[in-house]
Amino acid sequence: MIAIPEGFVLATSAVPQCGAPVLAIRRSATSGIVFEVLTARYDAERHRNHWRNLSGSSVTDDGNDVLAWRTAPELLCFRSPPQPMESAK
Repeated sequence: MIAIPEGFVLATSAVPQCGAPVLAIRRSATSGIVFEVLTARYDAERHRNHWRNLSGSSVTDDGNDVLAWRTAPELLCFRSPPQPMESAK
């Protein structure tokens, strides 16, 4: 078994705050490359395929499932969508 890089949490051990984007790794299908790195979110409300890419599709739609993840606040700024402004009265 190949070691998970330092700083990553096994997806089977813990999951990130729901909805917050994280850096995730999964086993690569490409020969010679061990891991793929992707930006993903964990959605606990999904019955299956909890891991989603930022467009909302399951990460398994185009590859393997997430093995591990880590927060990266210096790279990923999670912000709520802007709220509509009230019209002037």
